[in-house]
This record gives sequence, C-alpha cells and structure tokens, in this order.
Amino acid sequence: MKIAMKNKILLTLTFIFLVVAPAMAADKSAFYFGGIKLSLSNITDEVSAGYYDHQFLSERDADLTESNIKNGVTIFGKAGTYTAKIAYGTGAAKTGQRPGMPAGAPFMAGDDCSYASPEADDIGYPRSTGSWANYNSERFTNNGDGTVTDNATGLMWVQNPSSAGIGATYNWASAIATCEALDYASHTDWRLPNIKELISIVDYGRYSGDTQSDIAMADKTYFPGIQANYYWSSTIYTPNTGGAIAIHFGNGDSWAKDRSSFYHNVIAVRGGLKNYAIGQSYGGGIIFYVDGTGQHGLIATPSDQSSGTTWWNGMWLTTNATGSAVGTGQSNTTNIVNAQGAGTYAASICDSLVLNGYTDWYLPSKDEAHLLFLQKNAVGGFLDSAIYWTSTEYDVQNTWYESFTGGTQTTYGKQYTCRVRAIRAF
Repeated sequence: MKIAMKNKILLTLTFIFLVVAPAMAADKSAFYFGGIKLSLSNITDEVSAGYYDHQFLSERDADLTESNIKNGVTIFGKAGTYTAKIAYGTGAAKTGQRPGMPAGAPFMAGDDCSYASPEADDIGYPRSTGSWANYNSERFTNNGDGTVTDNATGLMWVQNPSSAGIGATYNWASAIATCEALDYASHTDWRLPNIKELISIVDYGRYSGDTQSDIAMADKTYFPGIQANYYWSSTIYTPNTGGAIAIHFGNGDSWAKDRSSFYHNVIAVRGGLKNYAIGQSYGGGIIFYVDGTGQHGLIATPSDQSSGTTWWNGMWLTTNATGSAVGTGQSNTTNIVNAQGAGTYAASICDSLVLNGYTDWYLPSKDEAHLLFLQKNAVGGFLDSAIYWTSTEYDVQNTWYESFTGGTQTTYGKQYTCRVRAIRAF
C-alpha cells in the first residue's frame, strides 16, 4: 500500500509539471506552484491571458493615446505625438495647474495664465475688489498731483520722475540722497524703494520687447514717465555688498550693479510698513512690546499715573476681569469700570486718562504687566522697589500685582494700594 501511494504522488507531480512546463517554454514569466506570474511590457499595452483575461490597457484608460503623450516618449507601445507649447486655456497643465478655467472660476497662484489677460471674472492680483478686466483701474488711484497710490500695497509713487525733478541718472548713493531730499506733491518723506517694493509694480506678463511701448509696468497709464531703462532699488546685493539691485522696466530683468560706477534712473516712493522698536517714542508714550508682525504692540505712558491707589471702589464684588494674556487688559479695564462705576481707583484712573492726544489707555493685564517689567529700563520712570496693579482679578477680594523689584507676581487684597502705570495698544 505504501508503494501504491508513492506512485500516486509521483504521477500527480508529473502531471502538474507537464501542464505548467509549456508556459515556461513560452517565457511568460517565472514558474509558480499552481500558476504563472504575468508582467506588463513597456513595448505594448497588451495584457496576455493568464490570471487575467486577455485585454488592452487602452480599453481600460481612454486617455492612453499618442496625442496625450509627449513627442519622443513611448508608454506601453504608444509613441507620443504631443508637441504643443503650454498656453493659457490650451495644452496640458503642469501638475496642480488649471489652464482652462471657465469664466468666474477663482484664479489661484500657480495657474497657467498671463496676468495681463486672465479670465474676465477672476479676482485681481494681488488684492482687488473687482474683476480682472477692471483690475488696474481699481488697484491704482491717480491722486491728481503727480502721484499715484497703489491700493494693493498702500505705497504712493511719483508718476513721472522727470516732472518731479529726478529724471536724471544717478549712482546708487546719489539715487538714495536724491529721493530722500525730494519735496514733491506736499510730501517730504520720499525714499528709494527696496527691491520688493519695486517689483510690486512690475508686470512680467506685459513684456514683449525692450521699447517704451512694451514697458513691463503694472499699468503704464499710471506711470507715463517710466522708461525702458534700469531703475535702482535701495537693496544691497548680499553676496557682494559693493553692488545693489536694479530692475529694467523694459524687460523686467533684475541685476546687481556696482553702486559707484553704474548710473541708473530712479522712481521715488513713500509710505508702506513702518519699523517699530522697543524704547521708541510713539503713539503718546514709549513702546515696550512689538508682536511677531512687527506692526503692532503695546505702549506705556512715560510716568506713573498714581503713586498709590486701591484696586476696588469700596465694595467687594466680582468684576469678571479675569483675562491674563496679552491683549486682554483693555477688556479687563472695561469690565472693572462697568462693575465698579465712577470713582478714583486703578482701572478708572487709566480708563479716563487723556495723554498726548490719546484716550484709549487701560490698566495692563497680568501678562502685559510682566512685559512692562521686562522693559522697565527702556520705558523708564518706574520705582524699582514698588509694586504695580494689574487688571487681572483673582477672586472677589484679591487681584494680581507685579513687583518691579524682581518681577514676581502675587495676589493682593483689592483694598490695599499699589502704583499704577497705564498702557495702550497700537
């Protein structure tokens, strides 16, 4: 019986080999017990019968055609024939782009589209409230005095440098001095624009040559005096500080030019973002905090508003002035005054303060008071051994104060007296 079973197994294995062996001879793929491993070929889109039914990939994917494949490239036996260049509204888009947007579709940065001729209903670049067709007329405001305001950036530009008396060419140092000495259109704070500001009035989609008629301006009707020449920016070229960056308004090129030997045109600008610094006198007091944007922060009065006053107004009550973070001092102060009413106490003294033309002073919150302590030397006028009230309430009987001796913060009875220094936000 063992011999019979052994012969039966041998016969079965021989049968399997005879069935599979022809497939191996046809070079379909490697031998697998019970089947054949099929592989796709890069020279044809045909899938031979085996584990799958016989078929063509192009039957499964209608886009697998020669016209959709770049000329010179073959995919699954399909030799590409596509040769057209990418153009707005036609051709194949790069990954993630949309060249054929219907009218009214929002325009997005990166889409294949000329800024000079986009879809009529798309929203303007960089900011606008109207259509692309009306973009430039909405972006720029002709002030009627030889200047134009860019509503997208807030910058004011001289329209025609020649009319302003700065139409000559200058080396870089003279360009800066000339713009800063300019007295024009009732303004004396003109300056040479930095490279980002200068690029903001370039329209690279408008360029088609090097002549005045093809000037690469955002809208040349608002800048009739700009020539197809290089214009200085105030930005120094970092890899070689002997150079500064200039932009050619004929073709939009930007190059680092030697600051001494090259002479170029200028266009003057004014306005834009201001630079704020701790210790700077501004907004009725002295800046002691600037946030991450560099454009907002907190200002303290130059001196104390009280050498000693209570936090309460003679009554134990909860004012809901519980904010401790930067930016909560104003709401704390409002809550305290609304709850406690008229009187002479810390929050009321700050709330009623009118100083250097400003009326929005308030008692600082717990975190704002600590920032004030950290910059006490920059602000000045503090008594180092004193404690100062914050507007942050702890409970019905206590609130927080800041020690200007070591910067510690402790709760204290509202009926006691502390010094007061008002602040305001900008």
